[in-house]
Amino acid sequence: MLRTSWLFLCLSVLPLVATGQSTTQPASDAVAASGVVSSVSDHGVQVWTGRQLVPSSFVMAAVPMPHSEADRAAMQVALQKEALKRAFASAMLDVEVDENTEILQDGKTWHDLSVLHAGDQIGVHARISPDAKKLVATKLTTDRTSISGVIQEAASDAIVVETGSGLKHVHLSPQTIYAFTRALAEGQDIRIDGWDFGNEIDAARIAVYNTDVPMRFEGLK
Repeated sequence: MLRTSWLFLCLSVLPLVATGQSTTQPASDAVAASGVVSSVSDHGVQVWTGRQLVPSSFVMAAVPMPHSEADRAAMQVALQKEALKRAFASAMLDVEVDENTEILQDGKTWHDLSVLHAGDQIGVHARISPDAKKLVATKLTTDRTSISGVIQEAASDAIVVETGSGLKHVHLSPQTIYAFTRALAEGQDIRIDGWDFGNEIDAARIAVYNTDVPMRFEGLK
């Protein structure tokens, strides 16, 4: 009779996690957040997200015990990546930059952290490094935008909105604030305030016209 070895893990992934925040992130190891720049160094930025913190719960998982050294190493990297994803839900983020990091400010793209200062409000797109030891920014933006339009496509983590200036791809996250209606669907007329990442928007606030907002505001693009 074959016996399967199981490794039962009781992991305190982080000392602190954000209250009520989802830790689910895209399979591509891409993560997103926003907050206020606490400090800027030659290697990256520290961002305060301003979330309320509570002690983390222990995470129980049952996974097959890897038999080879390579499989055990791969599992360790996977666990480290999960811990980093959870770290992105914490209150203080340490995000490094590299030569490919783009910084968007006033409609221009920079590769120089000198344009950022403590106190700046900022949106962050980052990825987990291959060794799962740090977060590396792909894009940082201080640009905000407001749009209104009609939803053409809707998913749990993103929507496509038809505006007067064309289609806009909008990312939804646990940080997105909804005026009242959280159930977004095709055909809804909405207003969005968010972070402008150039080819997409990270929604900070969303309201649905004739539901959350009594009437459509004229003049919004």
